[in-house]
Amino acid sequence: MNKKLPKILFYTPTYPWDNYTDKEMIERNLISGNTGNLLFGYSAVNLFDVPKENFVRVWDFQHDKKLQEEEYDYFVLPMANGFRNGNIEELTNLTKVAEKVKTSRIILCGVGGQFGQSGFGNLAEEILEAITTFTTTILKKAKTIGVRDIRTFEFLTQKIGLQENQVDVIGCPSIRYFGPQAPKMKEYQPWNDDFKIAVNYTPGEYHDQWARFIDKIFREKEKSFAIMQDLEEGELLLNHKRITTFEKMHDLLPTRIDHPIIRNGRARIFGTPDSWYGSMKTFDFSIGTRIHGNVAPLLMGVPSMTIAIDSRVEGLAKYFNMPYIWFDEIKETTTVEELYYRALAEMPKFYETFDEKYDEYINFFVKNGVSLKDMKEDYVPDRLRSGKL
Repeated sequence: MNKKLPKILFYTPTYPWDNYTDKEMIERNLISGNTGNLLFGYSAVNLFDVPKENFVRVWDFQHDKKLQEEEYDYFVLPMANGFRNGNIEELTNLTKVAEKVKTSRIILCGVGGQFGQSGFGNLAEEILEAITTFTTTILKKAKTIGVRDIRTFEFLTQKIGLQENQVDVIGCPSIRYFGPQAPKMKEYQPWNDDFKIAVNYTPGEYHDQWARFIDKIFREKEKSFAIMQDLEEGELLLNHKRITTFEKMHDLLPTRIDHPIIRNGRARIFGTPDSWYGSMKTFDFSIGTRIHGNVAPLLMGVPSMTIAIDSRVEGLAKYFNMPYIWFDEIKETTTVEELYYRALAEMPKFYETFDEKYDEYINFFVKNGVSLKDMKEDYVPDRLRSGKL
């Protein structure tokens, strides 16, 4: 370890430089249950200009007393929808790490709630207590908390009781995977029924209204492919292991091995961001209910339409000006061609505001004590290095 350079405690199961195959990543669950976790986790790692040996994983920290005695320059926590029912164990464990780690700078970036189209949902008293303890502990070593969307900002300030100046809306790190250069959209093409379409969906958050639309795409478009993300879906594809979680088993979706999409080889799952991005380059359109399922193709310049099923999806799409439609806007007459053209019409705003959103992200890190010299030179645009923070 280079003692002259920053030492960073990082919340990630793996690093971008690890040489695991897609199969190994899934079979060993190095995706932490969902491949979308890799996009925002690796993106946060990519920001830092620090040698590999100066990164320490939270898992190693928790199991090595020597690592717990070390001083850390930063504790970086890229998170997603951490404020939800059933997530007490993760929040409790991270609270303990935050209390124990010897650092004066904790960077909690991209955390969010999982609510419906309005309000803050029906969160149990136990999870509300865990969220309160977690956030107040983090703020002892952080100036602000970086949340993914405005609804989470409102939740923390109105429901949990944090001050408005303690919370910043910064979106998700995943959009910044390749740094400050905005992706370039593929050359415009009029709709063609021969388009190769990436279709993503969320089996555990099933609703008949969007599921019937997804099923119609699969049945009518011969070059539509299911892009899966869940661990159980990966085990289904790789090892023909049956999905056993009841909430994820649906006839309209490819959730069983005899489904035509799986049987005909039209399902994919990627255990590494590189393979995911590489595959997305070959598609003409992406559509579905998963935010990271549409971030990956969007960063490859592929027109994408997100179907919002809850606040975690809608909030990020809205913040980044990604094309999106609420699931209950989809009617029996809605066509994939119609949503393709809607995506083309709405995507310019994503590109127009990319720099502004990127600067908000970097400014958040600086506000919380991260030095620009500790960030990769090509990840910090000149306009920020010149002192316009």
